[in-house]
Amino acid sequence: MNRGRTIGDAFRSGSNSFDLLRLVAALMVLVSHSYPLAASPAGEPFQRYLKHDNGGSLAVAIFFVISGFLVTRSVLERETNRYVLARCARLLPALWVVTILEVTVVGVVCTTLPIGEYLHAQQTREHLYNVFIFPIRSVLPGVFADHPNRLVNGSMWTIPVEVACYLALPFLGLAGALRKYVVLALPVIAFLALWYVVREGHGWAKPGPYIIQGVPTYPGLRYIVFFVIGCAMWVHRDDIPLNGGMAFVCVAVLYAGTMGEAKPWLLYLTLPYLVMYAGLAHPVLASLRESIGDLSYGVYLYAFPVQQMLIWRLGVGIGPVTLMLLAAPITLGLAFLSWHLVEARALEWFRRRNGGPQPARAPAAPAAEAGIALAD
Repeated sequence: MNRGRTIGDAFRSGSNSFDLLRLVAALMVLVSHSYPLAASPAGEPFQRYLKHDNGGSLAVAIFFVISGFLVTRSVLERETNRYVLARCARLLPALWVVTILEVTVVGVVCTTLPIGEYLHAQQTREHLYNVFIFPIRSVLPGVFADHPNRLVNGSMWTIPVEVACYLALPFLGLAGALRKYVVLALPVIAFLALWYVVREGHGWAKPGPYIIQGVPTYPGLRYIVFFVIGCAMWVHRDDIPLNGGMAFVCVAVLYAGTMGEAKPWLLYLTLPYLVMYAGLAHPVLASLRESIGDLSYGVYLYAFPVQQMLIWRLGVGIGPVTLMLLAAPITLGLAFLSWHLVEARALEWFRRRNGGPQPARAPAAPAAEAGIALAD
């Protein structure tokens, strides 16, 4: 019997829209954050109209699905040391740069403290520890203290969750948990753990204790579920049909879920397939990386501090629409510089350092694999 086109068939075609999806998701985070940062009484629009989640949370879920899918491929096809080095080259240099800029530019310009007192404050020194990821600190002394949200970079809290997933994958592979059928247990276990945590009263308002440093229980498990679903989809890529009918069913189920209490849970069952369909079924701007670069990670890193500095300069009365319209081009410009001056150079260094034979792979795979979920 003809199985039809699968996710694996589409991926091997050498063209996908994952870079575009990540960039759109990163911009969704910027748009979503504009409303609480500007203290908009209207509330965040994604949550008002979609009823499933706010735009930032939905965007991060998209990042984690794509990351689970692509990074599982990497861990299964590379030696562990090369896999770890590849993840470090993709993640750390841009994170180090934005951390230093937050302390030396954002903090120095915006602090209400005398510069000497600011530079010698414990919070300032601890902010530099963000380069070690666990944990991420988002407050600087005297900076944005009178804003509706005083965090310098409220987006970066998700990075420890993703890095924890990256670190766990090689161990799961060694334990045989990434084998076909066995891998299906990972989403089930993560989903049941999340269900138990929610049943115990945890959620966004009460995230629970840290499961590891910097990663609270509820949000950590939430995105781990999306990540391991992506892992399972890679392992079973040749078993999952890719067609518009299934995508339509997922949309219908998701819409129907807005009417009942099951709506948060239906997102886990439908969003991953919709992400794969959007990324693989009809690729759009598949050469985005070659034309302007992979800007998603840079957008994710720089959007929040750019928005906060605009509010510091123009006042909270700027409003969410003006805030996002001003912040978007500035953030895209910084992301462009981050990609061409930092991220792409780090990846080129990795390729030169590991210039030996590479596993056979589809033509577009190196570009796809270089991506990161947080832009996760």
